[in-house]
Amino acid sequence: MGLDDHPVLDGFSRGEVPKQALAELEAAFGEHDIAFDDVIVRTHALGTDIVGDASWTEFNDGDSRTVSRRVRRTFMFFHRPETTLPEFSIQAKRGVAGRFLMGITAKLVGMPSFELEDEPAFNDKFTVVTANPESVRVLLVRDMVDAMVRIENLNLAFLARGLLFTRHPGVYRTTRTNDIRVSGQQQDERVDGKDRLHFIEDAVAVCSPVADDPDAGRRAADAVEGTYAEEAFKNLTEQGGLAGQALKKMILTPEMLAHLEQHPVPRMDIPGPVKRRAWGGTTFPLVILAGLGVAALTVGIVIISGGGGGVAWVLLLAGLVVCVVFGFLLRHRMIRKRIITNGRIVPGRISSVEKTDTSVNDDVIHKITVQPQAAGEETVVAKMGSQPAKAARRMMESNQPTWVLVDPDKPSRGLWPHGWTLEAMSD
Repeated sequence: MGLDDHPVLDGFSRGEVPKQALAELEAAFGEHDIAFDDVIVRTHALGTDIVGDASWTEFNDGDSRTVSRRVRRTFMFFHRPETTLPEFSIQAKRGVAGRFLMGITAKLVGMPSFELEDEPAFNDKFTVVTANPESVRVLLVRDMVDAMVRIENLNLAFLARGLLFTRHPGVYRTTRTNDIRVSGQQQDERVDGKDRLHFIEDAVAVCSPVADDPDAGRRAADAVEGTYAEEAFKNLTEQGGLAGQALKKMILTPEMLAHLEQHPVPRMDIPGPVKRRAWGGTTFPLVILAGLGVAALTVGIVIISGGGGGVAWVLLLAGLVVCVVFGFLLRHRMIRKRIITNGRIVPGRISSVEKTDTSVNDDVIHKITVQPQAAGEETVVAKMGSQPAKAARRMMESNQPTWVLVDPDKPSRGLWPHGWTLEAMSD
């Protein structure tokens, strides 16, 4: 896209996504191999406006003709590092069946229902996915709602540090869209040519009422008691759905943190959420692997004992492979359990948060590095999911003190329990 004299491009220049905004975008897209191309950037007093094309790899089912494809999508990100917004999304509704399924899913999960009062056009066209309805209502001001109703074809994600605007790939109600171009190895949702200028115009019209208002985050925060995380936790747990039940089992309370920090080693009576977070998640995979490994080895040995071959040796090899995987999982489990029960408390500050090439259940694992407070001590690395990593990044930005539990057998390895607390769930 050429940077011509079109007013919507005033102040933009070609460049790369700034480092601080890059971390926010990577977390928002949640893809381990995300890349950004054809980027233009505009910097001003409130932050940075970024337009570009994001691309990542998506994998299909094993029986699909195409195993993977590269998805490309145009975005505009309004990065506002000095604000703190509740995190939620606004999605265009897709047909009667899609709306019905979304409603059933929301009830099952326990997500609070959300509609704007006296806004039938908005409610008919969009679904607001949020556990923070009270603070969200404050953000959806008149100009923003009117702009969304006019444009219709959009996905809008409110992030803690800004707004992310994209087109909805499955809904085309205006002429300001390009068709999705799908080939065997690529799904191209980029917006090109004059449509790209219209895309930027639409994004600015929708997002600027909040993005260009430095007090928007404060007003949303003042609309509820406590933090956004406390508002979401209260709403989800009161709904009685799956999300609320899971949160109750997984979120660490301040009392649990104090138990870990103050209890002498070996720590006894480990709270349930700590166990589940640290090592309990491996229980089911270990049981399944143990059963599969034993079954494969047993059948293979029985067949070989009876004079058979061929398939028996394949079963034996498969059983051995499963046993090796079982061993790695068991070792991982025992290491994390050892850190919880016998780990040494090391106060410090977070010095870096980096994503790895590993994902667990499509959640990118991050490497959180803590610089100990005491001089001369080795830095400690904790590997955790994307949500704790986001909380760690916030603490790093504000230089807040924290602490880690350090593996007694390997001082450079540890766990960061603060990443499992309600405060780390969202800003």
